[in-house]
Amino acid sequence: MCHAFGASITTLEFPRHGIVTGVSHHARSIFEEVESIHATQYHSLHAMLGSEQRKPLWDTNEQCPFLLPLAWDLGDSRNGPVLMAAEHTELPFWGVQYHPESICTDTSGAKVIRNWWQLVQDWNHTHRQRHVRASIPTIDPFDPTTAQLPTSDGTPGLNLAFSDMAESVQWVKTPSLNWTPRDVFQGLDLREGDSVVLESGTDAHGQPVRSETGRFSIIGVPVSNELVRLAYYKQSNVLEVVTGSKTETLSLRVENIWTYLKDLITVCKRTRGPVDSPFWGGLVGYFTYESGLDTIGVSHAVHGRPDACFVLSPGVSSLTIRRSSFIYKASGGTTRPG
Repeated sequence: MCHAFGASITTLEFPRHGIVTGVSHHARSIFEEVESIHATQYHSLHAMLGSEQRKPLWDTNEQCPFLLPLAWDLGDSRNGPVLMAAEHTELPFWGVQYHPESICTDTSGAKVIRNWWQLVQDWNHTHRQRHVRASIPTIDPFDPTTAQLPTSDGTPGLNLAFSDMAESVQWVKTPSLNWTPRDVFQGLDLREGDSVVLESGTDAHGQPVRSETGRFSIIGVPVSNELVRLAYYKQSNVLEVVTGSKTETLSLRVENIWTYLKDLITVCKRTRGPVDSPFWGGLVGYFTYESGLDTIGVSHAVHGRPDACFVLSPGVSSLTIRRSSFIYKASGGTTRPG
């Protein structure tokens, strides 16, 4: 937030990893009716608003006219004043540098989160207008046998043949017999390759740690050489798109990867599938911390692994495991995100 509205992001002279410290504030905005705060810091970067070396610390300034400081760490003599919280003066944006949810942060963290939620609700009630969204038809720009991955600038990309362009996912539902994701993965004997596992956490009794968000685990199994793999390397600003034996390289900056992936998902979207399964196939992968740092101009060490890597159907059969219930198997080599 601070970077987007004029602040500079720099490295701290001394990182604040796992340190519990006092946070100073003026009891306004998200800190209303909050008394003293002992908060957990875990960061090596900080936002510089341009007023750290001169007073007043608590007002906006010419460099960041829309950012109002809300909290500071003023007890760090080595780093000087470190911004701990700020808000946008016109938009519903608030941000904190420390961890209000940490077990080592005192009970003020819950009050800050409640204040934030109330401010969000108040802003929505005042500013948002209710309206009915017009129905927009889905247009498939591709012929029945060939689709084409987009590039970041809209020019044609790598041609990919699809055996079936139907809108619905092919799937079956079978009892899971109380299998865990680990049981399934080990049973499939997937030791290497582009298989993927997204496993929800469970407690000692095998139940989801958070049932509202952790009821499902996902395993992606490569089933053909049509697998599409995307790998981005920050050092060279190159995106490799591999399908079967074909490879195409595109020159992209890391901030353009998001547009590319968004366009790709739009092209490959499925509209019908098992309603009880949250995953109908699509992109699965990761971004490294280093790829995020690049967007704010912070350099990072060179390594041999991709800074972003994803696999995409066709060519992936997806298993969605509902804890102690059923396994949904989406197959056919054309599953797409829903």
